[in-house]
Amino acid sequence: MFPGTYPEQITIPAGKDNLTIISQTPQAAIITPPPIGLIGNFSIVTVNARCTTISGFTITGPSTTQGNLRNGIFVTMGVQQ
Repeated sequence: MFPGTYPEQITIPAGKDNLTIISQTPQAAIITPPPIGLIGNFSIVTVNARCTTISGFTITGPSTTQGNLRNGIFVTMGVQQ
């Protein structure tokens, strides 16, 4: 992705396996919560696919508010480092 700020809530669905998403300039592509707020699982990025790589992004917000745990990235298929 190109540098800039992207107010988005992103879901990578199951079946979109082996996906790689890279910022063209490290930390210059910023993903923030959308202006309407987060829906569903309260994560900015949700990964439901296997073997997904997200590299070089700055992901900001949300935070814990009113007892709700909110995440920058939520991975449902497990994490491998």
